[in-house]
Amino acid sequence: MPRRAVGTSWALSYAGARRACTSYALAALQHSLAIT
Repeated sequence: MPRRAVGTSWALSYAGARRACTSYALAALQHSLAIT
């Protein structure tokens, strides 16, 4: 596998994980706001 393809796939997986973390954090924040 070329190094460029490896870097691209790593960047895509990192972006996906970061988006999932952001959406999870927003959901947790809304949940805590709904409780109070």
